[in-house]
Order: sequence, then structure tokens, then C-alpha cells
Amino acid sequence: MLKEKKQLTVIYFVAFLFVVIIMTGITNAQNEEFSYDDESSILGISGAKNPFPPNLMLTLTEAEKIERIYKKFDLVKDVNAHWYRMYTDVYAGFNFHRAKKSEGKYDFSLCDKIVKALQERGISIIVMIGPWRSNFTQEDSPGGYLVFDLDEYKEYVKQAVERYDGDGFNDMPGLIFPINHWEVDSEPDVHYRYGEGTFEPPEEYFTVLKATYESVKKANPMANVIIGAFTLLGQNENKEGREYLENLLDLGAKDYFDYFNIHYFHFSIPIYEDILEYIEEKVNKLVWVEWSFPSVIVDEEKHAEMFEEIYSTSKEKVVKKLAVFEIVDVNVPVGEFGWEFASSSLYACDEQNEFGECTKMHLKKIGESYKELASNSSIEEISSIIPNGLQLNQNYPNPFTQKTVISYSLFGNQDDYTINNLRLTIYDLTGRLVKSFPLTPNSQSLITTVEWDGRDNSGKDVGSGIYFYKLKVNDKFSQTKQILFLK
Repeated sequence: MLKEKKQLTVIYFVAFLFVVIIMTGITNAQNEEFSYDDESSILGISGAKNPFPPNLMLTLTEAEKIERIYKKFDLVKDVNAHWYRMYTDVYAGFNFHRAKKSEGKYDFSLCDKIVKALQERGISIIVMIGPWRSNFTQEDSPGGYLVFDLDEYKEYVKQAVERYDGDGFNDMPGLIFPINHWEVDSEPDVHYRYGEGTFEPPEEYFTVLKATYESVKKANPMANVIIGAFTLLGQNENKEGREYLENLLDLGAKDYFDYFNIHYFHFSIPIYEDILEYIEEKVNKLVWVEWSFPSVIVDEEKHAEMFEEIYSTSKEKVVKKLAVFEIVDVNVPVGEFGWEFASSSLYACDEQNEFGECTKMHLKKIGESYKELASNSSIEEISSIIPNGLQLNQNYPNPFTQKTVISYSLFGNQDDYTINNLRLTIYDLTGRLVKSFPLTPNSQSLITTVEWDGRDNSGKDVGSGIYFYKLKVNDKFSQTKQILFLK
């Protein structure tokens, strides 16, 4: 009996994989406009710093660090940011150099907490992944950029992407929606410049870019790969990054990334437009931008005006995403390297405790502008809110034997659109309706969950097999995913 059950399980599993392959193509073709990438808003936050000073890194417990990170994410949500760029440098970042492995598997439990916290707040994630900490690459690897096991690194990337791809296999427990954007390190042109032309040359970054791209796509073909942010493309009259980029392109790098990322730490619109036009000419791919300019140099009003000009220009050009540097100004002494960018964020710190932690802050003028634009952009950008604001997530666990949870998300301000009909239904392979769930849009929660216990509308147990669940809005927009039920 046990042997027959195992054989049946294998048969269903193989059948499930086959249907997944077929239905994935159908679903993607029918619902190409749907994805939780917040296509309807370009605004996000670049999370480059920990919310606690370096001197507390060794004294705070893990729980205390996580608590501070969660408070930071609350601020990110409060300004209506739609996505968050997660650096390799930060606590719990995706960093191969610091990764722990046991019995062939890498430990992502700390990363899980960060991902879960952001997703519970309805914030999409762009993960920076790489062999070293991006801002401390030479410190981590003084012997050279490629001084690591490349095959082991590829395995690390593959496991990371697989854990967060939302396909129901080896996923993070409690994953709400997939992570589909992975950035390969950051500022390779800067590393090369300050490495005096020997550290991380184009050939070595190309090796890592190609390896990362191939590993990401192998684990999740639907994921997007972003080339690490370039900085020296024209701002401050420095164009060394252009030669670096063109050398990369000569090596064939264009085949190994989907989006191009830049850091723009300046206020000049003509220079910004020149850089974007250069990228469009050389790369011809959509651009992600992290903007930063110190508010300590100008007053708050002027700082906000600069941001609004950058935002307006970005919308008119090839920019897909625009982030500001951090959420709260970082307390860095004037004169220390990078101090000016510590004042580029949305909140100013008014009071600190004896450890240098911010205890009182206010939303700056740029923060007010950002919050308003982020709120409005979810309605105005690219296409209507309903298709881009709808996300049906993969059920968990899948396959399941007793109960499974289906979750869906409706993003954007529901005061700006009307939902006349919201339905979640489950069908068998023949298309017969098995179960329907009455749903009411909840404007107080971004994520809504529904539990299915394997019973039909009459309360009878259904048989083992493959089922499909569909979320439909206003009898017009819908998404469909697959479930495998094993009794």
C-alpha cells in the first residue's frame, strides 16, 4: 500500500511539472501585464546603510538589530515607497563572502527575516548579490576581485534565487511573492578607479556578471538581472566609467543583463540627460537610477526641487526605476569620506542617543515631495492600476496534504479605483468548478490570505491531483496558478 502511494505521488508530481511548464507559458502569454514588480511606480529606496551605528554591530543582539531594521522598513512604507534596493553591505545582505553553508545548503534564515518584513509591508525587493560587500570589496579581498571559488559562488546564487522565486519548490517558508530582480555587485567602475587600474578590471567583472546571470536564469528564467550601478559616466566631469563600460560591452556583456543601473550623485539636469542618452545609445536597455545629492549644501526647499526635476526628467527618458539614497540621514562626521551623501535621504535626524542612534527625526521637504509623487505615480504611470496592482501569489505549501494558503495583493490607493467584483475560484483539470471563495477588498491590508483544506463547495474531500486557482477582478482582469494536492 505504501509503495503504491509513493508511486502515485511520483506520477502526480511528474504530471504536475508537465502541466506547470505548459500552463506557465499560457499564463504568461495571457497575463503578461501582471507582475509584482510595481511597474506602475518608479520610486524606491536604496538601502545602503544599517539603521544602527557600526560601533553597535558587535554589541546588539540579533533580535535588537532586526527590531531596528523593522522600524526602518516602517518608514519606507510610510513614504509610499514601492521597492527597496538591498545592498550586500548591510546586515543580513546577500553576500557570498559571509555566507554560511552546512551539508551543501546555504543558510538564508537571516535574509528570510528581512524579505518577510519587507513583503509584509507590501514592498518589492531588488537584491544586490555578489562575491563581496560592494562598498568594501577591496577590504574583503585585498588579493584580487576573483579570489574565490567561482563554481561555489554560482551555487550560492542559484540557491538564493531558487529560495525566493515563488515556484513552490524549496521556497522560503512564508514567501508572499517572488523576488524577480537581482543586481550584480555595485560600482565596478569605481572599484577599478580606486584600485589604480588593477583591481576588478572589466574582464573580471564580466566573469562575475556572466556567472551570476547564468545562475539566476537557471534557477528562475523569469527573473531579471541588473548590471551593478555605474557611477563615473559623466558627473563631475569624470567619464572614466564610459571606457570601462565599453570594454565590458566589447566582451559581450550586453547579453548578460536585462537592466542597466547607475548612481547619479549630482543636480545638473543637462549632465543627467547626457548620461541617459549615452546609455540609450550604447546599451539600449531600460535604466535604474539611484539619485543622491547632499541637503547640507542647499536648503530643504532647493533639495526638494532638485529631486522633483530629476523625477520629471526620469519619467521622460528611459528610466524604469528611481531611488533616493537611504530613508534617514546617517550621522557621519563632516570631512569623513562620503559624508555629504549621508544627508541625501528623506528624513533628517534631529536627536541622537549616546550611541549615535537617531531618536527623533522629521520628514524633510524632499520626503514630502517623494511621498506625494510615490502615492500619485501608482495611478498615473504606464497603465491602469488594476492589472499592475493585482498579484496572485503561489500557494504555500505546494504540494500540500492537508491545508494550503493562497494569498493575493491589491496595490495602490483603492480610493482611486472601484472593484465591483472580486472572486477566487479553484478548478480541476477538466475545468470543473471545485471551490469558490467570497472575497471583499480590504483597503487596510495589502496582503489577503485564503486557506483551502482540499474540500469542494459541498464540503466533500477532493481527490489527489492537479488543480488551478484563479483570481478575477471586475470580470476583466485575472491570474491563474497551479496547486498539487496529495492525500
